[in-house]
Amino acid sequence: MPKFTQGPWEVTKKESKGHVDRFVVTGGNRFVANASRSNSDLIAAAPDMLEAMKDAVLFWEDHNFDKQTIYEPWYWKAKDAIAKAEGKENGG
Repeated sequence: MPKFTQGPWEVTKKESKGHVDRFVVTGGNRFVANASRSNSDLIAAAPDMLEAMKDAVLFWEDHNFDKQTIYEPWYWKAKDAIAKAEGKENGG
């Protein structure tokens, strides 16, 4: 798994460059990203979303849910999203 700055991440300050406001996302004391307000909020939430997705997949697997249900597409979407976040090709 690629190494990344552990969460929590937060939007820490605004930088203005001309007519464009950019927001800095940090994790601890480390720089994570510089982005628009809406993107910086999404970036800051990424570690929490990854943890929630992992918890949901583990819950599904630990309770032996039949993957052949209407929920199957969500299961595979979650697995693929986790794999993408971890730098893997796919979750299947």
